[in-house]
Amino acid sequence: MIAAAAAATSPRARRWAIGALLVGSVFYFTVVFPRLLEFGRLFGPHAGTVMTQEQVLDAHNASLSLPDSRPRPVPRIIHQVYLDGTTQTTPANRTIPQELEAARRTCESLHPTWEYKLWHSDEARTFIKSEYPSFLGIYDGLKTAQQRSDALSYFLVRYYGGIYIDMHIHCDANLEPLLFYPAWVAYYGPGVLSNDIIAGEPGHPFWVLMTTLEFGPPQPKTPDALPYAAPPHATMGAWYETEMWERYHAEKPDTSPDLMLLSVGHRNASHPGVFFHGGEDLIERQRVRPVAEWVGRHPYQTTLYGFAVVCAAVVAYFGLGQTVLEYQTMKKGYRVLEYLPTTWRPRAHGG
Repeated sequence: MIAAAAAATSPRARRWAIGALLVGSVFYFTVVFPRLLEFGRLFGPHAGTVMTQEQVLDAHNASLSLPDSRPRPVPRIIHQVYLDGTTQTTPANRTIPQELEAARRTCESLHPTWEYKLWHSDEARTFIKSEYPSFLGIYDGLKTAQQRSDALSYFLVRYYGGIYIDMHIHCDANLEPLLFYPAWVAYYGPGVLSNDIIAGEPGHPFWVLMTTLEFGPPQPKTPDALPYAAPPHATMGAWYETEMWERYHAEKPDTSPDLMLLSVGHRNASHPGVFFHGGEDLIERQRVRPVAEWVGRHPYQTTLYGFAVVCAAVVAYFGLGQTVLEYQTMKKGYRVLEYLPTTWRPRAHGG
């Protein structure tokens, strides 16, 4: 290592380092910096109107005393999906684990008059093949059951309308008050949005946008190395939903109202909410969330700090090399010349 540091002081090494620093700077500001800005857009403040479950319930109760009833665009349908790694359902993979079955029953039992749809692998593929055949090839090509479940939920809400609920979510009350908002998604605080609870009226423009990309969803421009961006989230999950949410609000007419973000608290909250509780968080998300949130709120500072660290590393490397070289020179009995006059010339010898 010492020899490498000493070699770093050679003219060739210096030229190489300067060139590498210039190339790295161009790469940083043309590739990394735009990705950080996109990262900040996903983890920064989101478009839409945030409402707590309590606010939704209060608004519903207040409307009951009004002479005119509120329009109810979302139909009384609950969708839940249980897929395994295949596209065919068998008796073995139709059996739902006990903890998921307990959560599922809370949602079904609280809505005895609603239409309840539980989707398994074969029903799901038949639905995509029948109603959205152009997406079937993409659907079959998704690598995991989670990716197919995410994609399916968007198409179900677009086609039928209603409320989609992940299997691990417990329902605590009748969801009637949530049917008066044309399209909404769950919101767990700063970070990417969640797709474990989503809803909408049939054919709502947001869900049409989510499902009309014929050649597959675009990959969000986010650092792929982070656990947050790893599959399944980077393909059809929360990253994709958040990107489409921001795009919808950026492109919609000013006369169209913002959509609702239903605040449901942290996924691992032990206390029940008004309508839902028990959503689980991933360990990777818990670990990366504070860093991701800070980067999302401070993309410019992150860029400057990152560039400063790179420059400091280069300076430290070459500074160490110069120090090592001087030490080795003095150890051999030579003196390092601090200053050599430019007018000095060696004196000629001879007659």
